[in-house]
Amino acid sequence: MKRVGPLNSDGTRNLEFSVNDQTRKVRVVDKAAQAGKVHTRKADLTDSQHVPSPLPGAIEVMYVGVGSEVKKGEPLMIVTAMKMAVSLICLVNSSRT
Repeated sequence: MKRVGPLNSDGTRNLEFSVNDQTRKVRVVDKAAQAGKVHTRKADLTDSQHVPSPLPGAIEVMYVGVGSEVKKGEPLMIVTAMKMAVSLICLVNSSRT
């Protein structure tokens, strides 16, 4: 197995694997995800209150709370996934509501 892709909106995943040194790609139904009804919400880029993440993962540390005033350049949160950590930085002066 070379790669397991993220969950698609239709409950499938793209898999990439190798057989006899030939790469194969298939789409399969993820029954485990369907059992738990996994749904990933993505940031709405037209909404200034949404913060898009550069990678799918979990919020490890949240530096701001409801009503916090944040300034451009200040850290908002740290997102972690598969031994990687990314710090999300505020791009504009704002308050979180």
